[in-house]
Amino acid sequence: MLLAIYSADIWTQRPHAVETREIQEQKPPREFVAVNARGRAEKKPPATHARWTLGGGGCPRRWPWRRLFFSSPWSHTPAAAAAYGEASGDAGVTALQKHAAFFDKDGDGIVSLSETYDGLRALGLGSGLSSLSAAFINGVLSPKTRPDNGTAPRLSIYIENIYKGIHGSDSSAYDSEGRFVAEKFEEIFAKHAKTVPDALTSDEIDELLQANRKPGDYTGWVAASSEWKILYKIGKDKDGLLRKEAVREVYDGSLFTKLAAARINDENQA
Repeated sequence: MLLAIYSADIWTQRPHAVETREIQEQKPPREFVAVNARGRAEKKPPATHARWTLGGGGCPRRWPWRRLFFSSPWSHTPAAAAAYGEASGDAGVTALQKHAAFFDKDGDGIVSLSETYDGLRALGLGSGLSSLSAAFINGVLSPKTRPDNGTAPRLSIYIENIYKGIHGSDSSAYDSEGRFVAEKFEEIFAKHAKTVPDALTSDEIDELLQANRKPGDYTGWVAASSEWKILYKIGKDKDGLLRKEAVREVYDGSLFTKLAAARINDENQA
């Protein structure tokens, strides 16, 4: 989930210590094939979990949705905004992958600990909270998303496998593959938006968290609480309300680009 400008011309991509020649016929890890081959025809069309060509040691060479976020300073294309996790989106990218891609400042498909920290700072969080949040986020997601042939530093998150980090005790607005589930999203406001129909207060978020808690799922409790508290902090309006539109946009990360751009604009005008 989250330095002044993340533009393509300022945040340049790190050079890879691999040959410049792309490997065109790299086979995916065996585990990935098994996951995608098991019972797929019996379900709704699965998410593609966008893949990319690999360099030596399994390092990503080209990240297919880099253009969604980095074509201009914190831009967000209409195609990305419209997809909302549908498998037919750009390169088959899910909503959860787009959400995570905000933090991937060099577009290599991997979110390092420092990138998570930088992203949270760009959203307006203080250095202390950003440090703690980044350590928790990467500490939990890195071992779950790291492939067998992963070569990135420890505590790095692999966006391709981000769906493996989905936790319980939450709204279920992401399905098991990271796609946006509109029905579950609507339930959030139907059940908990009691003060204003299209917004949540701080107390209503606490009620939502309490209602979604699964017995014994302590990691899920902490993760859900952290996510919603941070979202409320960065997304609430001047009346202290977290609007439905803002919550919707956080699921594919488009809220992040808007907030970061707004902060840059405010700093430029100061």
